[in-house]
Amino acid sequence: MLDDISREYVLLELLLRSNSVFYSTDAVKLLSDLEEAILSLAGSDQDLDEERQAFVQSKIRFLQNLFAYVMERKISLETATDLANELLSEAESTLASITSKVAVRDYFETKLEEFDLSIAFMNSPEFYSYDSFDIGLADYRSKEANLEDLNEYIQSLRVGEDDETVTISLEDATAEVEETLHDNSIQFATVESLGDSSYRLFEIAGARTGGIAFEANYDRETQILYDVVVGEVRFSTGLSLEMAKQVIEGTVSDAEVVEDEEPATAVEDDETPTESLAISRVEAALAAADLEAGDFEVTLVDLEENLFTLEGSFDKGKLLVSGTYDLDTGLVSEIVLESEGQSYTAEDTSLVDLETVSLKL
Repeated sequence: MLDDISREYVLLELLLRSNSVFYSTDAVKLLSDLEEAILSLAGSDQDLDEERQAFVQSKIRFLQNLFAYVMERKISLETATDLANELLSEAESTLASITSKVAVRDYFETKLEEFDLSIAFMNSPEFYSYDSFDIGLADYRSKEANLEDLNEYIQSLRVGEDDETVTISLEDATAEVEETLHDNSIQFATVESLGDSSYRLFEIAGARTGGIAFEANYDRETQILYDVVVGEVRFSTGLSLEMAKQVIEGTVSDAEVVEDEEPATAVEDDETPTESLAISRVEAALAAADLEAGDFEVTLVDLEENLFTLEGSFDKGKLLVSGTYDLDTGLVSEIVLESEGQSYTAEDTSLVDLETVSLKL
């Protein structure tokens, strides 16, 4: 009986795997039901592990075909993502249940880890800019490594660890950025440094490509565009500069075709790298004023106007202070002080004098 069910499984698996029309969670459930039946009839632990290996290998083949089918637009992204996550979850669960030490375990684990990245690539804005899944995945892996480097750099600025040796002048860095943007079909009004000492980060003012206006910042080191906004679409991840023109043009084309559909690349109101950098500059200003940045909560109010709220304390927490800080002028306004249940206001003052003015009241 086991042999009969196993033959049925092999035939069904080949039929489903070879035709994109069967790539759905409902169709693949047929295989899962057969797998449970086979495992219930298998005798020894060795037999069980051999069947489980075959099931994991089947799901790996399904996933490999799935990514090709979705790139060929034979399967929708939504369907492909649901199915890929289910196949990956089942494969990981089946692999974990193998009790013996099998030679192919390392291969299986490596493939399944790679599929995590493949699913992320499949849902990235660059996905349909490629004709080859493998080439696109390799570029996406490289971009993710660059994004990790960029995020680490921005985080180092935020905590005041920007101690990289400056090897280029602002003038030369600006000229390099302008030339690189031109080479990649990005037009702009100006590029302006965001104030880091290594001159890596720039704002691209008046950015356009293919006649499409967009907003973005740029990392000179990794050649990543980040905080990218095209019309109403705000990208949740950075774009490699060389792919930016295709992705931005594709975004506008998709929006024209399906105006009612919420863009897949829209994101929540998380703190962006630019906002993170702005807050880090305020924290640096606090440190320069001999104030402990950790004693103050900094909240962004208006990025364009460089306005922030500060909430903290003096006198070992006995005196609470809050106010609005203008990064451009260095002044703190709308100051409110609280001590022993009483509230006071203070006149506008510089950040350097904030503690002195507060303790006088």
